[in-house]
Amino acid sequence: QQEQEKKEQEENSRRIRAGLKPKPSGCSETVCDFCLLDCEGKRKSQLFSRLDFLYCSSDCMRKHQRELMAAAATARFSGK
Repeated sequence: QQEQEKKEQEENSRRIRAGLKPKPSGCSETVCDFCLLDCEGKRKSQLFSRLDFLYCSSDCMRKHQRELMAAAATARFSGK
């Protein structure tokens, strides 16, 4: 029980660092990491993937990529 809660906490903190909202507890594995849409009926292998994230569409994948690049540029120019 505690091990599972710790794993969920680590996953949520990783998602927050990547600029994503935490996944709701009890959701399936086939939820888009960007828009949190449940891709019911699709297998994990049918979703788009980049880094350690799964996306429902290439559009969600590109939007998240842009957010990550913007955050990196902001951090680089602000000197953090």
